Amino acid sequence: MQISKKAEYAIFMLAHLSGAEEGGPITIREIAQARGLPENLMAQISGILRKEGWLTGKPGPGGGITLVADPAEITVCQVIEAVDGPIAISSCLLGEDECPNSDDCPLHRVWLRAQGQLVDAMQQVTVEELGSRLAPSASD
Repeated sequence: MQISKKAEYAIFMLAHLSGAEEGGPITIREIAQARGLPENLMAQISGILRKEGWLTGKPGPGGGITLVADPAEITVCQVIEAVDGPIAISSCLLGEDECPNSDDCPLHRVWLRAQGQLVDAMQQVTVEELGSRLAPSASD
């Protein structure tokens, strides 16, 4: 399993919005430039985050995106799953492929334990926590 750049950028976007001073919407361009991220991909990601109900957007002059969900309630795990889908370190844990050895597979318990620890760790970290740790960008 590898967490996609898209998921990482989504976490950065939410953390940036969480750490920003209140004062209205922030443009995707501002976030992309502040963090050195690709603007076109950030626009796609904002659509995913709006569907989750975490962001709202305002088009036109003076527009941008605003974090409307409580960042203390959004975990890194939730963001990754919203962008990449279910987290699984092995395809057998997704239940999509029928494994002929599932009943006596010596690795199954190892994968389950490792995945549980990984998911638990990502559920412990919130967007708010990351936003407070985010160093101000050079343009701030």
